Formats: sequence, structure tokens, C-alpha cells
Amino acid sequence: NPNAASGRPLLVAVDCIDEDPDQPRRNFSEQELEELSQSIGEHGVLQPIMLRRSNEVGRYVIVMGARRYRAAQRAGLREMPAFVQEVGLPDRYAQMIENIQRDDLRAPEIAAFIADRLGAGDTQADISRKLGKPRDWVSRYASVQGMPGFLRARLEGSSIRALYELYQAWRT
Repeated sequence: NPNAASGRPLLVAVDCIDEDPDQPRRNFSEQELEELSQSIGEHGVLQPIMLRRSNEVGRYVIVMGARRYRAAQRAGLREMPAFVQEVGLPDRYAQMIENIQRDDLRAPEIAAFIADRLGAGDTQADISRKLGKPRDWVSRYASVQGMPGFLRARLEGSSIRALYELYQAWRT
């Protein structure tokens, strides 16, 4: 494809795109989606999404841009601009870093990602280095999986630091 070599985005049919089931972000604000959809309907997709080829021929999986994709679907777009990564394995860390930098991940999503990476064999030091976050930030979120339900239930609306200190007090 001549566009791929020139660094220009491709136009990809929206119905050939699938969301990544392992995407770290789980919740999308209904109001933000609606506003973005209206903007996309009026101005188009201004920032191309990032895709990788699917195992299914002719299909793509979203690496970055699930919110833009959902908004483009709502706006009735048939195709949207995208860059296609030529790598096989998705980079879970790239998705996570993008969401952390935009500061729009919720604490339970961060905790779930860290638990998942620990379960996959990464150490807290690995996670800290790859995310560019301090070790104590990672260890606070890593502790969530060991917290009792009554503390985990407060994760959504509380500071992770305060929750971690409550957890330490509860343990002693």
C-alpha cells in the first residue's frame, strides 16, 4: 500500500474494525461519547486511530482509539483514518500508557491491569519501568487484589493512597 510507506493514514472501513477485548479501559462516559460523535459527524475524525491486523483476514483490531471508533460508529461513518501497526503482538503497555497520560483511567481499571501483568509474570519493577510510574504507585495498585471486599468497593471514589493506608491499618 503506497500510503503505508508514506506515513499517511489509511481509510479503513468501520465494519472491518474490532475492539480489543483486552483493552485496559472498560468504561466510556456516555456524555463524552455523544459529544465526540457530534464533533466527528461535523468535522470527521481528526486524529487517526491505531490498528493492528487481526488473525481474521481483512479485519483489524484497535490498538489505540476505541473511543474515537465508537463515536465514529455513532456518527454513521463508513470509514475512518487509521495507522496500521505491522507488529504481531499487541503492546498492552502502549495502551495503558496512552490512557494514563490522558488521565482518564479509573482506579479499578489500573488495578486490574497491574494484577493482569503480575499474573503474566511481570514484576512490580518491570511494570513501574514500562509505565514510567514510581514503584510505590505500582505497589499500591498491586495491593488492591489482596484487599477485602469492603475496601475494594471504595476504590472507585477514593484516592489510592488513602485506600492503601486504610488497607495497611486493617492488616495490622
